Amino acid sequence: MWFGLDDGALGPCSTLHSTRTGFDEALVSPRSLCQATNRQGIRGSTRITSESLQITDKLISGYPRLTSVRGVSCSPYVQGEAMTSSVTAANICAFVPQHNPSKSRVFALVREKERHSGFAGLEAVATISEAARADALSAALNQYMYDRDEALGFRVRLRAVLADEPESVNAAIQQVLDRVKASEPVNADSPVRGISPFGSFPISACPADGCPACGDCVDSCRECRACDEYADCDCSVPMPPRTASLIHAAAEIYCDEVHDRADEISSGAPLRPHGELWPIPHVASWQSRKFYRRFARAFEDIARDIEGGDLPEPHTMAEEIALHLALDRAAEMVAEEGDEFELFAGGMPESRFDFDFDMLHDSLFEDKDYEYAYLAGRTTVAKPGDLDEWFEDFRSSAPRSKYRGFHR
Repeated sequence: MWFGLDDGALGPCSTLHSTRTGFDEALVSPRSLCQATNRQGIRGSTRITSESLQITDKLISGYPRLTSVRGVSCSPYVQGEAMTSSVTAANICAFVPQHNPSKSRVFALVREKERHSGFAGLEAVATISEAARADALSAALNQYMYDRDEALGFRVRLRAVLADEPESVNAAIQQVLDRVKASEPVNADSPVRGISPFGSFPISACPADGCPACGDCVDSCRECRACDEYADCDCSVPMPPRTASLIHAAAEIYCDEVHDRADEISSGAPLRPHGELWPIPHVASWQSRKFYRRFARAFEDIARDIEGGDLPEPHTMAEEIALHLALDRAAEMVAEEGDEFELFAGGMPESRFDFDFDMLHDSLFEDKDYEYAYLAGRTTVAKPGDLDEWFEDFRSSAPRSKYRGFHR
C-alpha cells in the first residue's frame, strides 16, 4: 500500500487512525481543515487533496501545514510488542503514532538511502500500551531527531514514557535511537519539520543523572515543587513546544496584519499620520509603506528563528518590538483559552514550564530601551524617516541576509 506526504503532509503532531479493514479511504478531520485554512491565510502555501491518499478512517494533524499526500509506502506490520523492518539501508526522517480501537503503535517515516525520488515509507517500531504514551513517545523521538544526544531533557522524558512498557519495547527504541544517529541530519526539507516543527524545543532540561535540587526529575518534573522553590534548579526551559508554537503563530499573524496595513496606504511619502494601524505602534503611524513592509519582515524574522528550532534572537530594534508584541499576543491566547489556543497548542506535548512569559521577557532581550522609547504610552508621533534606526542590525558579527526578501 502506498500513501504519503509532500512538504509536511502529515502535520506536526500527526496521528494515523485505521480500522481493521486496512488502508482503503482517506478522510481529513474538521480540525485539520480548520488549521490548514488558518495557515493558508497566514502563509498562502497550504493545499489539501485526496489524490493517491490511502489511509483509513482519519488523518488527524495537530498543526497546520497539510498538503497533498502521495508517495509513502507502509512496510509490513509484524505482530508483537516490538517490530523489525525489512528496510535496512534507510534514513529515519520522523515518527508518527497510529491508533485503532485495540492498540496504539509508533511508526518511523523512513527514506531509502539509495533512492533519490523523495518517496518514503512507514516502518513499524513498537506497539505501546496506551494511546497517550504512543503520542508522547513519538513527540520525544522527534525531539531526538533534531538534536540527537544534545537534546535537552530527552533521557528523562524517554524514561517516563517507557516506564512499565515491556523490555522488548525498550530494546526496540534503543535500536531506533542508534539508527537515528546514523541518519542524515535534519535540514530545512526534512519531513520532521512538517510533522513536528517545534519538536526541537524540549519540555524540560532535566539532566540525565537527575537535578541536585529535584532529585530524579520524575516525569520531566511535571509535578515537581523543587523547580519553583530552588534557584539552582537545572530543569527549567524558557520555550517548551506549546509556548514556541504560540509565539510563532502570533508573529506570523502580526506579520500578515502589518502587511495588510501597508497595502492600505499609498506608496508615496505620507503627508499626515495614518491614524490607527494596530499592531503597528502609535509612534510609527506616520511612516511610509516601505517602513511598514520592513516592520512586517521583523515579525517574519522572529518566526523563522523559531521555525529553525532556535530561541528568537532580535537583530534590530524593530525585531525587539516585534518579539515583544508577539509575546503579548501569545500571552493573550493563553489567557483566553479560546479557538486560537486550541488551534496552535492543542495536542502538543505539555510542560510544567509552559507559558512563563515573564521569564521570556527577561531572557530574550539584552535590554528594554525600546519599550520605554516607543511602547510605554508615548503619544508623540515620529515624522517620516525618524525611525529608520529601528532597522539597524546590531548583531554585526552575524547579520540577517540582505537577500531574504519578503514573504508577500
